[in-house]
Amino acid sequence: MKVNWIPCLTALQQYLLGTTVLVSVSLVVLLGSCTSDPPVPKPRTFPRMTFPERINNTVRLAECPFTFEFPTYGTIKTQSSFFGETPPHPCWFDIHISDFNADLYISYHEIEVRKDFEDLIRDTYKIAGKINQRSDYMEEIRIKNGAGIAGMKFLFDGAAASPLHFYMSDTTTHFVKGALYYNERVRPDSLQPATEFILNDIDHLLSTLRWN
Repeated sequence: MKVNWIPCLTALQQYLLGTTVLVSVSLVVLLGSCTSDPPVPKPRTFPRMTFPERINNTVRLAECPFTFEFPTYGTIKTQSSFFGETPPHPCWFDIHISDFNADLYISYHEIEVRKDFEDLIRDTYKIAGKINQRSDYMEEIRIKNGAGIAGMKFLFDGAAASPLHFYMSDTTTHFVKGALYYNERVRPDSLQPATEFILNDIDHLLSTLRWN
């Protein structure tokens, strides 16, 4: 008996085609169900630090015509030389913060004529500009405390040499400027908690600054 194979082959092709489609659809569904959501960034974490106790103390130095408050964890160190030279005024000191291996450098300048104030402002912005070359961002914040003493804070983000510079002045007689530096390689992420802690106390210093 002669068998007609054409209908059989056609049926077989249709069966195989249907099976392939079914397998393909199954694979798509399976792969779709295995696809996970994109990874969610983890929140920034910082190394655990032990912060010193905050006990504010009024600082009075015989060489300085002003007072301010700063926590007792800071040690005052007066400086008799500046890069091997005598400072322009005897009121030239550091606040050493041993807990974070940092120093807050503070200096005082007398203003005798208007040009003195203009030169001091120019030098302050010049230094801030140099530090900003290594920073990711510089923020300028105008400040004024309860005694009417005004000035400016310069905050730096990133791998800048200093996270903060500031000055306070009455524009006619007194000019105080300061800068915070770490005595180690700048690591912005790991130092961020320490910086925030110290900046809060520097804000308190600025708010309590008073001329004698």
